[in-house]
Amino acid sequence: VNGEMEYTVAAVYPEGESARSNAVKVIITQNDINGVAADTYAIVVDGLRATVNGAEGLAVSLYSTAGNLIDTAVSAGNCTLEASAPGIYVLTIGSKAVKVVLR
Repeated sequence: VNGEMEYTVAAVYPEGESARSNAVKVIITQNDINGVAADTYAIVVDGLRATVNGAEGLAVSLYSTAGNLIDTAVSAGNCTLEASAPGIYVLTIGSKAVKVVLR
């Protein structure tokens, strides 16, 4: 969801509520970790492997949540990356990224 929102914060105490903070404007775009369009690439997870279909010519990389590079390849249409341990990973396809759970 793209959009623009404004937020304020107030502390709540047993005696009542504090004054609200200054407003902060947040602009939400699809450049976040969930920004890979489902109809652009097919990602198939099988155990500790993640296979990306439809990303021909793009760099595909698998990162740990700590930011360590686990595996990488340039896709020839289909490519499979593999982790050594189960966990939550970040799979990048070109400049887009998506979370994957490998078990």
